[in-house]
Amino acid sequence: ATTSTAFMLSMYLQYVRGLTPIQAGGILITQTLIMMAATLQSGRLSDKISPSKLATGGMAMTSLGLALFCFLSESTSYVYIAGALFILGLGFGIFSAPNQNIIMSSVDAKSYGQAAAATGTMRLIGQSFSMGLAMMAISIYIGSAQMTAEAHEQLTASLKMTFAVSAFFCIIGVYLSSIRNGRKKR
Repeated sequence: ATTSTAFMLSMYLQYVRGLTPIQAGGILITQTLIMMAATLQSGRLSDKISPSKLATGGMAMTSLGLALFCFLSESTSYVYIAGALFILGLGFGIFSAPNQNIIMSSVDAKSYGQAAAATGTMRLIGQSFSMGLAMMAISIYIGSAQMTAEAHEQLTASLKMTFAVSAFFCIIGVYLSSIRNGRKKR
């Protein structure tokens, strides 16, 4: 659900907001830096706190971050965008390591390679789906026209569609993860 974020926001920041690629990248790096710091901490925390609850909480934050991007307009403040990126990065960072911990802890040592391969495959399928969703939204709203600043309304609409669908899928993931949490208690 999050792979298309950098792509869509980069286009939004450049074509709708008129930033240079370097300026857009300076804003987008917020998510990466927060995600990096959060992943390091959540990996340590998942050894002390239920990794299942951490992963569920991280996915919920990721859902919130994606949902916040549904409200972007031509005049949304950069502080709002950086804040949503902060929440998104924090959520994904909190989710990643505990989720991997859960997966690897659920298989025997002889199956680590298969589990890692399955996880990597699922991640790549998700990334491809996320970019496919972004391309579909752009195709629906912009079509085959050249991407220009004049198409800012259509680009913003495609961005909102992409983030709404992505947030929806994350919310389903939060629900499924919370069911897993409930089953472990029994």
